[in-house]
Parts: sequence; C-alpha cells; structure tokens
Amino acid sequence: MLTKKRLRVIGDGRAYRGCIHVDDLGAAFALAAERGQGGDVYNVTDDASRTVREFTNIFTDAKEVSRVGNILTWLMDIIIGGPLVASLGTSFRVRNDRAKTARGWQPRYPTVGDGMPHVLAALGVPPRGSRGDFSRFGMYS
Repeated sequence: MLTKKRLRVIGDGRAYRGCIHVDDLGAAFALAAERGQGGDVYNVTDDASRTVREFTNIFTDAKEVSRVGNILTWLMDIIIGGPLVASLGTSFRVRNDRAKTARGWQPRYPTVGDGMPHVLAALGVPPRGSRGDFSRFGMYS
C-alpha cells in the first residue's frame, strides 16, 4: 500500500488506539492462562495510546517513505460503509495497569516506537538513517 500510495488516514486521524507487540500479547496471554482466575478481564496494550495519525507517521517515518495524507470520512462512508468508518474513527484509549499489577505483566516493548524496529526487522525492512531514530517522537520512557 505504501509503494502504491494507497495508504490514507481516515478523517482527521485523532482517534486513539492502543497498540501491542505480538510478543507482549503472547506473554500476557500466557500469564493469564497460568495465573488468572476465571472471568478476569485485562486490557493488554502498550504503555502509551497513540492517535491513528501518530501511529501512521511513526510507521512511515520508520520505513523512510513520505507521510500519508487523509481521506474524507464521507468518501470512506461511500466506499466501505458508514458503520465501519464510524468504528475506525472511534477512540479506544485503554490502560494496562490491571494486567501489570494483578499479574505482574510488563510489556517488553512499552511503546510503538520501542517495538517498531523489531516489527520492521521481522518484515525484512530494518529502520536506517535518522528517520529510524524514534527518540525524536518521545517514544522512549
């Protein structure tokens, strides 16, 4: 999608999302299976929710490609349908405090910026140059 210039942020990109590295998610599931009680519910996310725009910028900067533009919400309503667009534009700010305190879980990658180099390396695209330095986004604790 990036090379064909098809990736766009729907609307203004201000909706929040909690992200999680797959390794951290697996570790949280394993802890819940080993130590959890039936019916327990935990939010498993990284330590810093980001807007869709922030996440997209971190990703495109890491890939060293131009940042992507936005697509109007009403146009996406026509293309993929209003209910889906509404759900994609809804903020989901969650905290992982309960998973950390109740089960002793800690994310190995506390932020998107911490995990992004590992994701890109797994995809065969390691970050390089100044745009691979995530510290300028305030991603490190």
